[in-house]
Amino acid sequence: MPLFDAAIGVRLGKLGKPLKPFGEKEGWLGDVSGWKEGGSVIAPFEKFKGNKAKACWLPDAKTAYAWQAFVTFKPQLKLKNPPGLGDGQPFILHKVGEAIEVQVAGKPKTKGAIEVWAGTKRLGELAEGKLMVTFSEPGFYPVYLKALNGEGEVIRSRPNTLIVQ
Repeated sequence: MPLFDAAIGVRLGKLGKPLKPFGEKEGWLGDVSGWKEGGSVIAPFEKFKGNKAKACWLPDAKTAYAWQAFVTFKPQLKLKNPPGLGDGQPFILHKVGEAIEVQVAGKPKTKGAIEVWAGTKRLGELAEGKLMVTFSEPGFYPVYLKALNGEGEVIRSRPNTLIVQ
């Protein structure tokens, strides 16, 4: 959903006008080749150092960070709450300004705090396994957890996409 939201937002103009172009170089690229060894690399198109022909194209930074969390291989962190979309999860339409509780599943071993992110925006840190967050604008928010494991490597949960109106 974040991918379509970003791409449609760029392409749509005023009613009755043709779609605007979306240049390839305006997006980001993601390299999934190392995902089983600890993660995928993302970067703006022009700064990407890998093989651009084999990379995944993404429309913006928010989508790129959500994608990076989504392709996490065997995530060591897992969101317990709020439910995301799909996988038999209930659909919850959140409201702007509504407090939403974010919780981690279990008690993962991490070095330091577990952070809560929505795309490129850091929302805060979990305290005792949870954090209350609010969103000030309607939209799609790919919420995920991020921390350091015992070896100091970045670990992430898969994202749960929230819809806020």
